[in-house]
Amino acid sequence: MKQSFIYLFLISLSILFSCTEKFEKQISDLSKTRDSLQTIVKEREDLLAANELIIKEIQATLDTIAGKEQILSDNVENAQIKDKILSEINKLQGKIDQYKKQYQSNLGRISGMKSEISQLKRTVVDLNNEITNKNTEIQNLKTENGQLKDKTIKQAQSLDSMAKVVKQRESVIQDKEAEMRIAYYVIGTKKDLVAKGILNKNGKQLNGKPDSKLFTQIDYSKNTSFPIQAKQAILITPHNKDSYEFFSASATKTDSFHIVKPKDFWSASKYLVIVVK
Repeated sequence: MKQSFIYLFLISLSILFSCTEKFEKQISDLSKTRDSLQTIVKEREDLLAANELIIKEIQATLDTIAGKEQILSDNVENAQIKDKILSEINKLQGKIDQYKKQYQSNLGRISGMKSEISQLKRTVVDLNNEITNKNTEIQNLKTENGQLKDKTIKQAQSLDSMAKVVKQRESVIQDKEAEMRIAYYVIGTKKDLVAKGILNKNGKQLNGKPDSKLFTQIDYSKNTSFPIQAKQAILITPHNKDSYEFFSASATKTDSFHIVKPKDFWSASKYLVIVVK
C-alpha cells in the first residue's frame, strides 16, 4: 500500500514536470513570436515613415519643377538657358519616378506585412490561451500533488506505526517462544545433588519443586547433547524413553546423553537431572 502511494506520487510528479516543460516551451514560443511581431511592426512603421518622407520629397520636387516651368513660360529667348532648364526638369521628373517606384515598393511590403502581422497576432492570442490553460492545469496538478503527498505521508506514517506494532508483537512472540524453549539441567553425583537439595535423601527423586537457580539454563532447541564421562549415568526426571539416549563407546563408560526428540523430551518436564557414578 505504501509503495503504491509512492508510485502514484512519483507518476504525478512526472506529469507535473512534463507539463512544466511544455509550459516553459510555450512561454519561449510566445516570447519569440512577440519579438517577431514587434520587429515586423517596427519595420512597417519605418516604411510608413519613409513613404511620408517620399511624399514630401515628391511635393518639393514638383514645386521645383513648377518653378522652372514658370521660368520657361516667361518666354526665355536664350536657347541654351531653355535647354538647360528642360534638362533640369527632366532630371527632376526622373527623380519623381524613382520616388514613386520606392513608394509603391514600400506599399507592397506594407501590404504583405498586414497578413503576417495578423497571423502573428492570432498566434500570440492562441499561445496566450494555451499558456493560461496550461497554467491552470499545472496549478491543479500542484494541488493534486500536494494532496497526494499529504496522503502518502499519512499513509507512510500509518504503515510505519503498524510496522512498529507488528515488530513489537513479533518481538513479544519471539520472547514467548524463547521463554517456552527454556529448560534446566544438572549433572552430578547423588551426594552432591542431595547436598544441594535437588534430590531427596534417598537420591532417587526430586526434592519437591526444583529451584531453577541450582540448574544450568539452556535453550532446548540448541542444546541436545550433554557430556557425561562417567562409569554410570541414571536419568532421574521423567521423560519419554523414545526421546533420548545414552551414548557409550565402551561397556564400562557412559560418554554422553543425547536428546533425539527435543519437544517430546521436554514436554514431560522442563528439568533434566542425571546422576553419575
